[in-house]
Amino acid sequence: MADETEPSAGGRSAISRAIIAAVERENADRERRQQLPPRRERRLRGPTIVFSIRLDQHELAALDEQAIERGIKPSTLARNLIRAGLQARHNPVLRDAVERLRQSLDEVEALVR
Repeated sequence: MADETEPSAGGRSAISRAIIAAVERENADRERRQQLPPRRERRLRGPTIVFSIRLDQHELAALDEQAIERGIKPSTLARNLIRAGLQARHNPVLRDAVERLRQSLDEVEALVR
């Protein structure tokens, strides 16, 4: 079995190919978002609102699995993950780590082009 970090016959490791594929998906998503019409303003009618998100089958399976492990509903886990992500933006250590990751992804994206 080949090591994921070992170059394949094409010269790129499995990890490199996965990163490149992720960058290409993000670029496609960004282009698609730029073509969307402006969003309507949300009107709050109570203390909370229902917000729908799309997940692929792998993301949904992972969410279900982790929710079962924690003994909570998948919607509760998703809400907690969103809240943690929003709060983490204010954490300077995490924010710096995310910025370094973005810079690394930008470098990989430049290599793909």
